[in-house]
Amino acid sequence: MTALTARIVEDFQESAPSTLPSAVQAAAHRRAALAALEAAGLPSSRDENWKYANLRSLERVRFRPALAAPVSLPSADLPAPLPGVARYVFVDGRFAPSLSAQPAEGAGAVTLLSQAADAPRPVAESTDAGGVDERFALLNQAFATDGIAIEVGRASAEPLQLEVLFVASAEAQSGASYPRLEVLLQPGTRLTLIERHLSAGAQSSFVTGAARVTLARGALLTHYRLQELNARSTLFDTLSAQLAADATYRLHGISTGALSARSTLAARLGGERADLSLAVAALGDRQQVQDGYALIEHAAPNARTLQTFRGIAAGRSRQARTAPIRTSRCADSSPVPRPRSTCARSSRSTTTMCAAATAPPPASSMRTCSSTSCPGAWSATPRSAC
Repeated sequence: MTALTARIVEDFQESAPSTLPSAVQAAAHRRAALAALEAAGLPSSRDENWKYANLRSLERVRFRPALAAPVSLPSADLPAPLPGVARYVFVDGRFAPSLSAQPAEGAGAVTLLSQAADAPRPVAESTDAGGVDERFALLNQAFATDGIAIEVGRASAEPLQLEVLFVASAEAQSGASYPRLEVLLQPGTRLTLIERHLSAGAQSSFVTGAARVTLARGALLTHYRLQELNARSTLFDTLSAQLAADATYRLHGISTGALSARSTLAARLGGERADLSLAVAALGDRQQVQDGYALIEHAAPNARTLQTFRGIAAGRSRQARTAPIRTSRCADSSPVPRPRSTCARSSRSTTTMCAAATAPPPASSMRTCSSTSCPGAWSATPRSAC
């Protein structure tokens, strides 16, 4: 056990049972997540896909959840509400009803995880993925204090629209924030979801978020993720997604905040004609480090992935983006085109902006991949320092 893992275990044991409610995560699931972390530990700079992430901040943070405190955040400090869009606000991982505007009865069911004992969970309970690139999701599973579960159960003429704000206010040396989001779309349903990560004040917060998305046959999710933490905070974020046949996931991400931010996506296209569109923009300045990793698995024929990355780095900021695609089961034996990495260096920055593309590389950082290759084949992007 490393010194870092020992600190995680110590903070877990010192956390009062009331701060780790079993409704959010069953005690057995929390212990399983902790055991997995004890056995494998968190990623380090020696792991290939983490060599560009800034992990030094972990030496100075407390892993126990931030203590619950009366919400003193004025609603005026939050982004203006969007007309016709229901809003749910969480401060340091806990629901803040005074800042939220819940929807009228409609096609979607929203459950607070802290109240899930009194209501059925829309997403089946499972242990979060424990691969080296998803171990921070285990940290969230062990320490999460609340969260939101969204289920859209029936189709409607217009998609349900929701906004979820996760606000960090605690100092990293006193406690951490653990945002948690679970989404389930039943067959043929639609949802437009806006997910925002913000700071309240100038505290150097430590945020470890986890999101899980499950799309049934023919479902459509349009998901906007905006990361706007202050320039002193640290974020580790993990998103896992499962797509059934004919499901469509349109994921748009914009990252402008945090001193150090790492975003991990693990998506499995498990049904025929499953469609993932991933568009990410990152803007860095001064000493910011923004690292992104997306592992896409095509597990059925005729699945499709379209990826677009844009990065602007100023000052001494650094950015890294990697998005390998794995084809595990295919319709025919066509060969996989192996992508190559293309990089453009900014004349006003010491960083580079990288894109993955099948040869010949296009002028933009756009990449399209369909699963028409042989079983077990890999199409992987080389990891580059950007």
